[in-house]
Amino acid sequence: MGKETVNALVSDSLQMLPRMTRTLSEAIIQKTAGLPLFVVQFLASLCNEGNLRFSLSTRQWEWDIGAIRALLVADNVVHLMTEKISRLEPKVCGSLRLAACFGEQCYGDLLLLVDRALGNDVGVASYLDVAVSEGLLIKLRLGYRFSHDLIQRAAYLLIPQSERKSFHLWLGRLLWKTASTYELDANLFVVAEQLNCGAELIDVNDEKLLLAQLDLRAGKKAVSMSAFLPALEFFKAGISLVVDKDWENSSGRGLCLDLYNSCAEMEFILGRDDELKAHVGEVLNRSSTLQEKLRAYHVLVQYTGTQESAKDAVTTSLTIIDQLGEALTSTPGKVAVMSEIMKTQTLLPLKIDDVMNLNTMQNADKQQVMKFLLLAARFEFLSGQSAFTPLLVCRMVQLSLRFGVCAESAAGFASYGVTVGAFLRNHDTALRLGKLALAMVDRFPGARESLPWVFSI
Repeated sequence: MGKETVNALVSDSLQMLPRMTRTLSEAIIQKTAGLPLFVVQFLASLCNEGNLRFSLSTRQWEWDIGAIRALLVADNVVHLMTEKISRLEPKVCGSLRLAACFGEQCYGDLLLLVDRALGNDVGVASYLDVAVSEGLLIKLRLGYRFSHDLIQRAAYLLIPQSERKSFHLWLGRLLWKTASTYELDANLFVVAEQLNCGAELIDVNDEKLLLAQLDLRAGKKAVSMSAFLPALEFFKAGISLVVDKDWENSSGRGLCLDLYNSCAEMEFILGRDDELKAHVGEVLNRSSTLQEKLRAYHVLVQYTGTQESAKDAVTTSLTIIDQLGEALTSTPGKVAVMSEIMKTQTLLPLKIDDVMNLNTMQNADKQQVMKFLLLAARFEFLSGQSAFTPLLVCRMVQLSLRFGVCAESAAGFASYGVTVGAFLRNHDTALRLGKLALAMVDRFPGARESLPWVFSI
């Protein structure tokens, strides 16, 4: 509310002329930011504490403006709300504390899970309805929202600081244990967040690993929603739960690799270069096989090509491709290029559309080769040294025709269409290859990240 509105409320409440209450109103605005609920509550507290009193001799309200102005601003509002909540029925107060653990908003399905776990005869929602009538909460279609963030803070502060982590851990365990598979998936972020708040109190390594797996799951779900920053936080929380010995057993090792690689991928997206290098370095140092290193190398090549040197990114990609058994000539010339194009042409079916009937690529090493061939082709193009690009795209098409198609095949066929048009002047085939690439994008959801590449070509 503005100054005039607050002053009108105060003068009307005290039955005094507006000009007489102006200084009091200004002090109230300073303490409450003009929030209606806080203004009313602040006036009530001034009366209760004797800073605002009715004089029988003058038959009007009087106040000590100096004392009011001396009240602590930040603490005062929260203190007011904390006192108000504390005076409510204990079960209402307890329900508000629980709701505050979820943040500014809590959903009804979470409250039902709590009721089911505790065997409550009277649901938590019934007690929160009392808080709604007090103006502390707003009832929504799917749950409740605190009327203001300071009210949520006040309710949360009712949990002693020494007990907050254990309270979050208790609540997280309660929800995790009670939820069905469907309910856990629907409330995955909330459950993981509650457990993470109290994770340092977990002293059993098996439970830490289970929570790390839950964090990994939550992070991947966040990635699927393009919520990259929350995803990074979940991956980091998972990393904080694993220890050196978890790298030494098969189940823990896979989890560690997935967490570190996922974290590095998010850091690349978010531009956190130093953290990316640290996590990629950890994976490369601890990996014992090339296959364990490939995902980290994929991130490293992308980072090198975009932030440092496209040429170095191509060199690294070609080295990895060679290690995977698909060596390429180091001296690309027109004769070598034409030889690869003709070799590729002989593998193409007479009806290019028949390529869509090919099986999906199953060979894991060839799938990885396709990924690094695509990266090499992109950064070769960006470096301005495109003489090697036709050899790269020819190899992508050859692998797709021999071992089956994959997400990267879309960009491969699109690029090969350009190659055919440029070197063979066969524009009809080039057009059909472009259409094939678009159909391939629809077949493989993972190919959608190559859609700009396909369209631009």
